[in-house]
Amino acid sequence: MNNDRRTTGIALVLLLILVGFSAWQFSILQANKVTAEAAYSNTENFRSIQEQLLEDHQTLKARVQTTRRETEQNLSLVFPTDESLTGLTRMLDDFASRNHFSENPFFIDSIDYGASTAVLDGSAQALPFTLHVNTSRKNLERFFDFVDESGTLAGGTRLLSIESIDLSYPKEFNAPFDATLNMRAYFSRPLKTL
Repeated sequence: MNNDRRTTGIALVLLLILVGFSAWQFSILQANKVTAEAAYSNTENFRSIQEQLLEDHQTLKARVQTTRRETEQNLSLVFPTDESLTGLTRMLDDFASRNHFSENPFFIDSIDYGASTAVLDGSAQALPFTLHVNTSRKNLERFFDFVDESGTLAGGTRLLSIESIDLSYPKEFNAPFDATLNMRAYFSRPLKTL
């Protein structure tokens, strides 16, 4: 009987150890399950953050590309990569048509273009031209302002400068001036591609 008791005691101790070990293993399994669920939840959060960051990146990239294209387009108006005689003539004609009135004239008699030369250590080119106009004093001042404001991206007017002016004063009061303006229109050198 002592042997049976001893065997029962050992069996009971082993059963308690087994139950304790099982309970301990179950608590570890539950802790690992909670950790795994938290990791999975964090992974899902990271995926959603990653998707949002990628979407934000694509949106920002599109905005930057649009802004870059607009800036390049505006810069090409102000500082083109070639002489662009047609664009320059059109710009001057537009100014003349907006400001030419019978009592306040700005009429372009002629434009004579010269050969372009390198300026700014060769990083840009200047196209000399002579503009012969018949204009009122008010429109001549407007033209000076127009040239003064040229070259700004906001204005979108090609960069111009006046080198010299020759005025023929009118014989009558308030009559238009005959003016000869020696000017320059600037343009950049095309970038060399590698």
